[in-house]
Amino acid sequence: MSTIFSIIRSLKMSLKVEFDYATSYEYASSLTVFLNKKSKHDLEKTWYKEVEKVLSSEFFECIDKENLLPFTSYLQLLIYFSPAKGDINAFIKWLEHLTPGQIYELLSSHLGEEIPESFETFRNYYVNLLTSWKNSYQLSADIEELLQEEVVTRRKQSVGKNSLDIIEEVTNGIRLHPDNRIEKVILVPSYHFKPLNRIYILKETIIILYAIEIENSHSGLPGPSLLRKTKALADEKRLLILKLVASKPRTFTEISKATKISKSNLHYHLTLLRTAGLIRINNYMLAQPDLYEVRLDMFVSLKEDLEHYVFK
Repeated sequence: MSTIFSIIRSLKMSLKVEFDYATSYEYASSLTVFLNKKSKHDLEKTWYKEVEKVLSSEFFECIDKENLLPFTSYLQLLIYFSPAKGDINAFIKWLEHLTPGQIYELLSSHLGEEIPESFETFRNYYVNLLTSWKNSYQLSADIEELLQEEVVTRRKQSVGKNSLDIIEEVTNGIRLHPDNRIEKVILVPSYHFKPLNRIYILKETIIILYAIEIENSHSGLPGPSLLRKTKALADEKRLLILKLVASKPRTFTEISKATKISKSNLHYHLTLLRTAGLIRINNYMLAQPDLYEVRLDMFVSLKEDLEHYVFK
């Protein structure tokens, strides 16, 4: 048992957490959100239709309908490595001029079992797709400023903190349990993915695009964080799930059996509870099933936030 604890302590000490942001990340994120067309994101309902109106026919011709975004994790890693990632035009030009051999050298220590059949095809696909996307879709300067400020603030706040605590804090409830082969976790703030996180697990590195909160500017309206918490509690099934995982950490299968909730509905309820920050997911990276448990500190935070909003 002491050996296990020493391994855990060693992992906590050695795992490096790094915050990063550049324009190219958010262009790739917004493209991913648009192509996946998931309703779970906080974007306005009209966002997809409004963007679709300004996209050129060239954009839709670029899309591989059978595999919309092949090997996205490798694209994210290339963004991280790129000296030109601060400007989307410069990044695309940098990517375009990389030879297949250079791409392989950059990615070689991170490649998993599945790799592109042709790095040239992989490169050309994303060069064409990103070029067409940025020619039609423009990121807001306000959003970019918020994302840049987020990284500066988080870097200062994270000094001296435990790596795993930092990850759970910014992801609003994901407790990673990486194995010893993972050396670095790169944390990238994202506006378009909110309130979800996107995790890319590579051979030695994990990239997490985590959601940032943008408070409502309209006077008198509660912020999105408070709304998610109160909405998550306004359902008897979700309250039952909370009561169940408060007694002890449980797997998805255990929750499903105990509540008799169908798998699809349970995914929905757990997503609402997780994005509200009320439950923690102990993520074991497929080594064993995820465990769900209550985040007690969030209930204290909810009381404070609610009182602050109502009585301020």
